[in-house]
Amino acid sequence: MLAAAPFIVLGMVDDGAPYAVPMNFGFADGCLFLHAAREGRKLDVLRRNPRVWFTAVADAAVVPGDAACSFSTRYRCVMGAGTATIVTDPEAKRAALDVIMRKVAAGTHSYRDESLARTVAIVVRIETITAKKAGC
Repeated sequence: MLAAAPFIVLGMVDDGAPYAVPMNFGFADGCLFLHAAREGRKLDVLRRNPRVWFTAVADAAVVPGDAACSFSTRYRCVMGAGTATIVTDPEAKRAALDVIMRKVAAGTHSYRDESLARTVAIVVRIETITAKKAGC
C-alpha cells in the first residue's frame, strides 16, 4: 500500500496544536524516509516533539451515485504512528535519499554536495500501523 501512495501527510503537534505537512517519502525496514530543508517549522516542531502520525492514500476516486447522498469514495489508506529522527550525517542522508528515490525511479542516483548540504533526512520508525480500504 505504501508503494502505491504518491505521498504521505505527516502529522505533528506544534505547541499543543496540530500541524500536518504533505511529503514525498520512501519506505524500507519498517521506517519512512523523508527529506527536508535544514531549517523550517517542520524541523523545529520535530526537535521539540519527535512523535508523529502519518497517513497515506492510494487509488482514491469518487464513485458517483444516483443521488447526492449516494456518492461514495473508493480508496486504500494506511495510517500509523512513530518517532522521527533528524539525520544530518552525509552518508546516512544519501542512504535515506536512495530509499526515497527507489520509490520514484529505478537505478542508482548521485547527489550534488551542495544539495546534500542544504538537506536533512527524517527517518520515522513506525511503531503502530493500520490500513483500510473501501470500494476496492
